[in-house]
Amino acid sequence: MYYKFFLLILTSYLVGFSSTGQSQTNSKGLNPPANLVIEHELENPNVYLTWWAPGTPYWLHYDSGEFATSIGLNAPGEFDVLVVYEPDQIKPFVGMGITQFAFAPDEAASIYVLKIWTGDMADSVIYEDTLSNLAIGSWNIVELDSAVVLEADRLYFFGYHVNAQGGYPAGCDAGPTVIPGKSDLLRLSDGKFYSLNYSGIDVNWNIEVYLEPQSQKAPQKIALNKELALTVGKSNALQSNLLKEPLSFHSPVKVTAPEWYKVYRNNEMVGTSNTHTYHDSLTLGGFYTYAVSAVYSDGESERSDSVEIIYDTYRVPVNRVIAEAFIHTDPTGSPSSYGVYSGMFELEFEQDKVAPIVYHSGTSVFGPDPFSIEYGENRWMEYFLIYQGFPMAVFNGDFVIPGGSGDESLYIEYRDLYNQALERLTPIGFSFTIEKVSNSKYTVHATANKVGFYKGDTLKLHVVLTRDSIAYDWYNGKFDQVSFVASGMFPNFNGTAFVFGDNSTITRSVTFEIDPFEKVDNYRIVAFIQDAHTYQVLNGDILKLPQKRAVNFTVLDGSQPLENATVTVNGNILTTNSLGQTAVNLFDNLGEVSFMVSKDKYETHTGVFNMDTASQITINLVYNSITETQIAIRLYPNPVNNQLFIQTTNPVVATLFDVSGVQVLQEQLISENQPLDLSQLEPGIYFVKVLYKENYYSYRIVKQ
Repeated sequence: MYYKFFLLILTSYLVGFSSTGQSQTNSKGLNPPANLVIEHELENPNVYLTWWAPGTPYWLHYDSGEFATSIGLNAPGEFDVLVVYEPDQIKPFVGMGITQFAFAPDEAASIYVLKIWTGDMADSVIYEDTLSNLAIGSWNIVELDSAVVLEADRLYFFGYHVNAQGGYPAGCDAGPTVIPGKSDLLRLSDGKFYSLNYSGIDVNWNIEVYLEPQSQKAPQKIALNKELALTVGKSNALQSNLLKEPLSFHSPVKVTAPEWYKVYRNNEMVGTSNTHTYHDSLTLGGFYTYAVSAVYSDGESERSDSVEIIYDTYRVPVNRVIAEAFIHTDPTGSPSSYGVYSGMFELEFEQDKVAPIVYHSGTSVFGPDPFSIEYGENRWMEYFLIYQGFPMAVFNGDFVIPGGSGDESLYIEYRDLYNQALERLTPIGFSFTIEKVSNSKYTVHATANKVGFYKGDTLKLHVVLTRDSIAYDWYNGKFDQVSFVASGMFPNFNGTAFVFGDNSTITRSVTFEIDPFEKVDNYRIVAFIQDAHTYQVLNGDILKLPQKRAVNFTVLDGSQPLENATVTVNGNILTTNSLGQTAVNLFDNLGEVSFMVSKDKYETHTGVFNMDTASQITINLVYNSITETQIAIRLYPNPVNNQLFIQTTNPVVATLFDVSGVQVLQEQLISENQPLDLSQLEPGIYFVKVLYKENYYSYRIVKQ
């Protein structure tokens, strides 16, 4: 039987430890608290502290404390009796020393050698002592010659070697087994490990080690939390011998207790406690360091070793939930794709914060999927194959539903996971734009910024081209098209590395090409940031591929068209024809666009339109009967370098617009000798809108 050690915590002793500190020794003899432990979640203001009383020794064990039976081969032989503790179990005790060893020998003719091993296979002995003068059939406490100080990131085996002449030499409790393969390990002379529980004996070894705080600190290593594996089998040779009367093991510990404790946050006392716990509530995000001291009748101890936490209050909503599905259009090869595709289709129709991607697989033995791409299949195998479900759907990388349905939509299930993903805030802000570089080439410019704490360093930018509304008859007419089809991943399925380093904002650009003769009306780009280690999508969005679309302007005076009116929009300067009309082609992904319309003797008009909806814009200009000569307004010099003067007999308000119609300057001039400072403006064409006696007049100037 293959047995893998998982990182389990003994709930009898260790509950919810998230980080630890080792105690210090006070030169005055007033010991500080030991093993300060903090439970805290990154985004939670509640901080829970627990600690041990100063100098608290501790018996570490799996067994019940009763010597109830003994185990042996009932024949001559040698074997090791062991219990094992993993790094996560040892972590709260790192820095403490093993000073005593308790066990229950039950065969006088046997030789017992106390041992402490490390290594994945208990292949390194770090303490060994051949024992004599033992009390057979009873608990024995052995003092170690020198303390064995526990270190982080080590696997420890505690036990003894037995050279038995027969009988049942190794003492146990009455069970049940706490953790098979950990509290009941046996290694026979063949070098293989066996479990008493797997062998039909439901008990735990009577093995306990006594831990005491040490004056020296153990070498501090970072626990790797790695998975360790042993092959643990069963042995039919093992036998048990039930005692007539169980013997209990008790070893009371005498300690000098402090009267109360002080709790420090960032070196300032924030509270006191008469117990070994404290609850703190934070209000501001940041880094916090905690420590605890013990107060005795004759003074205060030094503080315990400190523990640092991070409370992060800075989170933003995700732009969209990236909804990825993996299907095959052949209903014979993948009949349950029906429910997946239907669910995605309804989700996109019903929810406004979803960015759908459907990857088609080409691996079906029933025929190729005409929409499959290699990168889509690679992404499934790289990220989501572990869920062993096809088809499947994934929301923001780590909300996963494997499998599908052959006859009903999975919209309800998908909606629930979509909502969970949408509610999860993110420390990464994200946006992107699409630039059309040439007739067939596009560049995605993606920007991510850390708005909160993020400790990961494995971010990837993924850029996926999707296509909608492709005519295709599948599922016997149930569908007449497919949408959200992944048609490309750029530069490939691995994405582009996003490394913040010391920067809080980073921008990456990805360029790709499509067929220049392809209509791009139904193409969209989904771009998202994903942690390649946790698979969580931290943020993402979706945009249409930009294409130029005509926006038509009609300029009127009432019902009469105005010829030679000037329309300024997005850097373009247009002039109306005899019908008062002009037009411009703009990319449809510009969003809101400002514009300005002007004509001599008419008030200037400014406005905004949205490229998502605008195609025809009509403007009525208001005639101004007061002429420039009547009010004697003169702008000079023109062209201008840095200072523009407006000569007039009355105060005016001057407003400057660039060629995009964006206001760049406004100032009230009360004297004709008061200039407009244009030194901060870029060279180019600008329009000056002058407010004079409740009327507006427009002028064109050139900034050199």
